[in-house]
Amino acid sequence: MAAVTVLLSGCVAPPSSEELGPASSRDASAESIPVQRGDISSVLVVRGVTVDRPEYALRTVSGGTVTRTTLREGKPVTAETPVIVQLGEEQITVEHPGVLSRLAVAPGERVGKGISVAAVRHSGLAVQVEVPAEQAYRVATEPISARTTIDGGPGGLDCSLVPMAETVIASTPAAEDDASGSPAADLPGSAAPGAQGAPSAGSVSDAGTPYSAWCLLPLDVEAVPGLSARVGLTMDTREDVLMLPVDSVTGSQGSGEVGLVQPDGSVAVHPVQLGISDGTNIEITDGLEEGDQVSVAAPGFQ
Repeated sequence: MAAVTVLLSGCVAPPSSEELGPASSRDASAESIPVQRGDISSVLVVRGVTVDRPEYALRTVSGGTVTRTTLREGKPVTAETPVIVQLGEEQITVEHPGVLSRLAVAPGERVGKGISVAAVRHSGLAVQVEVPAEQAYRVATEPISARTTIDGGPGGLDCSLVPMAETVIASTPAAEDDASGSPAADLPGSAAPGAQGAPSAGSVSDAGTPYSAWCLLPLDVEAVPGLSARVGLTMDTREDVLMLPVDSVTGSQGSGEVGLVQPDGSVAVHPVQLGISDGTNIEITDGLEEGDQVSVAAPGFQ
């Protein structure tokens, strides 16, 4: 992942001189910290709301020509359900129980990478996740995992991120091995977007939202629709990397500065390259070695 933009405490310009001034070895030691190694995860926390039985999209990974579809709309699906749509070697399946609410492709049709081929209505609750525009720089890539806490309810719940279904998925192809079924509009719970019971199901977030998804909850979670929640999106994880507290670094856009303690005890401004941050610590990708001593306060705050 590209280096995360981190606007740290050092937004004030550092002194024009590279030398921050002499300091005794004792003072430098008392006011400095070492560069250490450790594991770090970039986690973005956003607000959300619980939603009953939302629709999510099944998308292609590589795309290709549809060779078969095995179910008609309205049929239950689970993790044990065989392939729903097959495109050459690629097989589209589900991991969560629900109802196949819409099919968007038919055998013989060629579709591209990342295209929605079907929609599934989840059998339980989900948290609607929308990252605000001001946090767009944090979602340069898809989150790798998510955990949620429902306000006044259960917390620390692992939830599965799935894409929201588009507003329109047109097509009701015939099934190969099942002649039964009913139109998606007749399915239980197939409310129009924005209707009660499906406040945003099948919708695409507005242009001001850089990332949106459903975070599907386990079926045994005790909650009801409409509850507010917080979702922690893990954007990236790095192991055994150099890092420092964010308060010790001035910087943004992947580069910054620290106050590097010199052999004579003085402190000088020193450039560094920055990686991901968890809000407390920040990864140092270049410019320092393990054990280097830097000033506790970022340049400009000594």
